[in-house]
Amino acid sequence: MKRFLIILLFFTAAWLHGQAGSFTVSTYNLNYGNFNQKLIKTAIEGAGSDIVALQETNKDVEGFLGKTFTKQYQSVSFTGNRGKHPGERFGFLSKYAFESLNFIKPKDGIFGSYVAITAINGIKLQIVNVHLQPTRLSKEKGLTENLALLAEADETHLKEIKNILDIIDKKLPTIVLGDFNSMSFFKTCNYMKENGYIDCVAGLSENPDMMHTWSWKLKNGYELPARIDFIFCNDAFVPKNMKIDKETGSDHFLMTVELEFKKSEKQGNEKK
Repeated sequence: MKRFLIILLFFTAAWLHGQAGSFTVSTYNLNYGNFNQKLIKTAIEGAGSDIVALQETNKDVEGFLGKTFTKQYQSVSFTGNRGKHPGERFGFLSKYAFESLNFIKPKDGIFGSYVAITAINGIKLQIVNVHLQPTRLSKEKGLTENLALLAEADETHLKEIKNILDIIDKKLPTIVLGDFNSMSFFKTCNYMKENGYIDCVAGLSENPDMMHTWSWKLKNGYELPARIDFIFCNDAFVPKNMKIDKETGSDHFLMTVELEFKKSEKQGNEKK
């Protein structure tokens, strides 16, 4: 009888989770020189996300993640642009099976993008993992000079994101997330918003630009913190909650957002 009740509770909990229609996604730039596997493991476990999009993985970390998270994530995948650049690689950890994975080769930047298509609660969706070209910041320069460098790089970022949005399937519920190397008020993020994408954190925080996702140490002990990692979604979703973990061993922090499908998406799926 006791065993029966445990099994019943397990399936009831799973059913309720499915009915809720919400799931979590995370973005985490590991920093390709980050070999602190303990902190990487702790950060990913702490997020407990359904889908994790990774940037700047390296071969050692990829092997470690593949072995460590085989039980938690049924789909683990990594790719890159033929080893041409340090920090070029992408990864996905997913509790859902992937229908397809597609690497978009870089056109204007140097890294490209990694696109996964999966289904959650029977609804097909597209997750676009991006890493826009890094800005050549200098530790010898001050805050103002480095912010100016970020602004200059925005023209390249805009070309990159336009190319990515032109290639992906515009009909699917879509999440675009990753390291944008760009500020929320720059052209790249504004272009995302102009094309119907929602900045998930902006709707969940009174002061979103203070929700820093990255910190760079400058001379004289100063730091340049900024929000340059983003999770965007189209209008198929409603952002519900968010959190940021700063203890990651990287200069980037792990950011997680809970999303819920809009009723129209659920109803459309039921009619199929």
